[in-house]
Amino acid sequence: MSGTLRASVAAGDAVRPSGPLTGLLWGIGAVATRTGIPAATLRNWDRRYGVGPSAHSEGGHRRYDESDVACLSHMATLMAGGAAVLAASEIALDARAARA
Repeated sequence: MSGTLRASVAAGDAVRPSGPLTGLLWGIGAVATRTGIPAATLRNWDRRYGVGPSAHSEGGHRRYDESDVACLSHMATLMAGGAAVLAASEIALDARAARA
């Protein structure tokens, strides 16, 4: 996805993007608070397993939409139930793709 976001927005703020993106986009701090998943873990899941945001600001900051947050929450729930991280990421990503 692409869109122009204000780079000056603080990491925890939600913004409404201009361009083809719709809905609110959340910074990593807000997502960490909403999900209970530490920001460092969110960054690792993005780098290692591809479970990350749908957009980035012009400054490269992660911007998560509601489907991203649902995917992360699903992954955390699977892991809390005993699933391995890789398996949980694959299931969560497949579920997000099916909802799209």
